[in-house]
Amino acid sequence: MGPSGAATNMRKLYWHNGIAERAQSWVDECQWKHDAQTNRAVASLPGISMGQNLAAARPPADAQNWAPRITAWYNEYKDFTYNVSTDKVVGHFTQLSLAASYRIGCGFRTCSMNGQLWDFYYCNYAVSISSEEQTKPWTDGEQCSECESGCDNGLCDCGDKACLNYSRMDLSACECRCASAKLSSEDSFFSGDSCEIVNCPAETPSFCIGAESKCKYSNWPYEYCPRTCGLC
Repeated sequence: MGPSGAATNMRKLYWHNGIAERAQSWVDECQWKHDAQTNRAVASLPGISMGQNLAAARPPADAQNWAPRITAWYNEYKDFTYNVSTDKVVGHFTQLSLAASYRIGCGFRTCSMNGQLWDFYYCNYAVSISSEEQTKPWTDGEQCSECESGCDNGLCDCGDKACLNYSRMDLSACECRCASAKLSSEDSFFSGDSCEIVNCPAETPSFCIGAESKCKYSNWPYEYCPRTCGLC
């Protein structure tokens, strides 16, 4: 069972060792909380935000047991209604079902918490879910209709190709569309098949001078001030 309807743009998930290494590094700290977005960053995937799901359970006899944890995340769909806000806990489900996510990596460790042993299960996802996507993590409609040239069992499959530096995947062609440059004569500050090449402007725009504090916003380094935010 699951939510009714179908997704026009649900991407196939691929395992990524680099993402898994960051998840494992954090779970090894045995802290029962989400870490900072900067801590999840993977050097080979610049400009890609990482989502995260956490679960904890008392250790079973057979050590790692992922299936119940993933099932529990997914079962939050029972409190989820498409395009309707809720104050119930559905964030694990929406991150798990986010259409734009296409890479995942997880880590596991048995830790001591409040004097008892617990199994911690941590998974990081490329990409993280935005506030706008919390109610619409996928586009409802005809299954795979946005990616007819690359549909695999109802999932849009562009391989494990990454679109870097805040770019987006055009599912109809499996091509990256680089982030648009805002308040600039440039179309984009990036180029290349994966938008991996940084093309900084020759001069720093006046509105970027002294604007380092704005670099914390996810789009600012890629659409406004790449030089000020340290990309070049």
